[in-house]
Amino acid sequence: SVSAAFIPVFTTIKRKHDEKTAFALTNSLLTTLLVVFIILSIVIAIFSYPLTVWRTGAEYTDAQIKLTSDLTRIILIAQIFFLVSSIHGALLQSYQRFIIPSLAPILYNIGIVAGAYFLTPMIGIYGPGLGACLGAFLHMAIQLPFSRKLGYKFRPSFDWHVPGFSSIIKLMPARTLTLAAGELRVLALTFFTTSIGNLSFLITRYALLLIALPIRFFGVPIGQASLPFLSEQSEDNERDTFRKLLTQSLNQIAFLAMPSSILIVILRVPLVRILFGTANF
Repeated sequence: SVSAAFIPVFTTIKRKHDEKTAFALTNSLLTTLLVVFIILSIVIAIFSYPLTVWRTGAEYTDAQIKLTSDLTRIILIAQIFFLVSSIHGALLQSYQRFIIPSLAPILYNIGIVAGAYFLTPMIGIYGPGLGACLGAFLHMAIQLPFSRKLGYKFRPSFDWHVPGFSSIIKLMPARTLTLAAGELRVLALTFFTTSIGNLSFLITRYALLLIALPIRFFGVPIGQASLPFLSEQSEDNERDTFRKLLTQSLNQIAFLAMPSSILIVILRVPLVRILFGTANF
């Protein structure tokens, strides 16, 4: 939500004022979010067990609840890295630098795989959990040198009167509600599948991952790449150009995502076997 709201506002402040003011906005936003996020993470860590009980069904055992609660506490560390990374990624995209932010998720997955491969023999399921923290750190670390190369240096600041800060806060709720709708679906599915028991939760999660592939491969990258350009056209009141660019982006997403979705439906059985058909599945 923050990164989506940050890009157009940062672009506007940089053009209307100067780069120094835009970086001051970044410092104030990142400092504020870090404090809020750390406080929320501590609260979630303290209440992770009852929260897990509340969001799971009757077939979810006490041992599974405890394991989920412990993993939640570990993976909360990763979310702090993600927060910093999301701001730096949005900063890079504001300068129309897209390669590094697109590489960051690959490093995140490499971290998870490394944790699963090297740590699982020693600490079991906690290996991928620590791998997620490593991956999130790599997700952040790859972007920091490039944002610094653009001239940005983080300095803690609580200047909420800096130009653009209130605009970002006002823009966030729309994106937050959009994401919340998706998370409510996941929450409902989690409760439903853990009420059935067996492997229903795992299978449903795998199915959702497969369903999301066309949007993750085509929708998200095209949307992120077009956002800075749309912001510039919006700022210049070039409505015709804005509409044309928006329509082109939607057409490109539809042109790529719809056929790939049909292919996933047709090839669903071999795809599931290739992606998930390990010895334990």
